[in-house]
Amino acid sequence: NKNCQSVCHVESRHAFLRAQHLRVPSMQLQHELDYLVCISPLLAALTAIPTMEEAVSGHLLWPRLMTCQKLLSKYRQLVLTQPSLEHGEWWRLITHLFVHRDPDHLFNNVCGILCSGFSVFNHLGGFAVYAMFLLGGVSAGLNSWGRAFQTENQLQASIPSVPSAVPESAQRMWNTFRVSAAKWTAPMVSSRAEAYGSSGGVCGLMGLSLGLSLHRFYRLLLGESASSGSWSRQHGWRLSRPSRPFELLVTVVNVFQSGHFLIQ
Repeated sequence: NKNCQSVCHVESRHAFLRAQHLRVPSMQLQHELDYLVCISPLLAALTAIPTMEEAVSGHLLWPRLMTCQKLLSKYRQLVLTQPSLEHGEWWRLITHLFVHRDPDHLFNNVCGILCSGFSVFNHLGGFAVYAMFLLGGVSAGLNSWGRAFQTENQLQASIPSVPSAVPESAQRMWNTFRVSAAKWTAPMVSSRAEAYGSSGGVCGLMGLSLGLSLHRFYRLLLGESASSGSWSRQHGWRLSRPSRPFELLVTVVNVFQSGHFLIQ
């Protein structure tokens, strides 16, 4: 009887370990599915509105909730302009996030949300993903100085430089003209420019993801577990942790990609 009990105990132990081994990948997949379910309303809202290119051509790549004619008629009420903010039309800080130039513009922003939002979801939860997306988009919309600075640089770059064969004094005179012309015309162009797209919200998520990756990199260098204290572990999920060199490599790549994009 003792031998039978011992054998049964060993077999039960092995069965339990096998079940735990099979459970870990399924829980990892469940975590990713939870993230997709969390951001699906945001992605649905972004893809439910035609892009400006589709609205002008009248050809939709897939069925949308809003028609091309309706977008063209409501377009001026959705995009963000400096005069609209001065007149108190604050809803445009939100609506301009859901209008995109063309399908590539929309696709790139959706990919940015999928990639950068997962780190935020993993550490802080679903509410933080939406909060940072809206905060980043609204902050970018309010950053009139940044848009004017960007417009000035674009205008200056659009004015051709003189050939190197021209005397140096003439080059300096022309470069001074380029800088002055861009500086004085940028406010006028910026005041008439229309801003749209969710790039500001994506950059907000990417910036927070970069901060979390730097914190994770610091903890890995100290030899601590990078996932201890993450949102998934606080909810009782015991996910298998990869080796520390692999975690370190992934974190460095994430920091480099996010930092390079934000600097550009």
